[in-house]
Amino acid sequence: MDGKAATAPEWIITWCKTPICARSDAYGANAMIQPLLHCLRQLFPLKIAFVKWEDPLLSLQGPDWDFHTTSAWRVISDKIVVYACWDNDVSHKLQGLRNQEIIGVEVQSSMIEVDPVFILSHGQRLEIFSTETFEPWVMHLPSGEVFVASPSDQEAFAQYREYDE
Repeated sequence: MDGKAATAPEWIITWCKTPICARSDAYGANAMIQPLLHCLRQLFPLKIAFVKWEDPLLSLQGPDWDFHTTSAWRVISDKIVVYACWDNDVSHKLQGLRNQEIIGVEVQSSMIEVDPVFILSHGQRLEIFSTETFEPWVMHLPSGEVFVASPSDQEAFAQYREYDE
């Protein structure tokens, strides 16, 4: 480091200092994904430059961000499933996401707010469904934040800040 103390944005500091009971419902659901949504909405669009499916790992990457999940996922459009993680030839179908942009993000379910739905520039949506209780997905953002989901532990939705040395 250059001797300067690195600090997180003020909203993250406030969020992290807020007691769990004040920032989430009784199950911790609201604490799970809201900080990620807030950060992502400031960064759109995110160009998808690389897509790879090596069951069970889906990886999406852009020039300065990446998303990895071992959870189930599907691509939908107009209320139909276009393809999903265990379909035949899905690796080839996924290549259609290359050069698309993530232009929005929503929460996949209001029952447990942990998984993202990425809204893509060509009108499709990529939905993620946590199928593990510990670290079902990880997302690195251009700002240096790293988000790691843990839907089984209300206090474990982790956010880390990486700093250049």
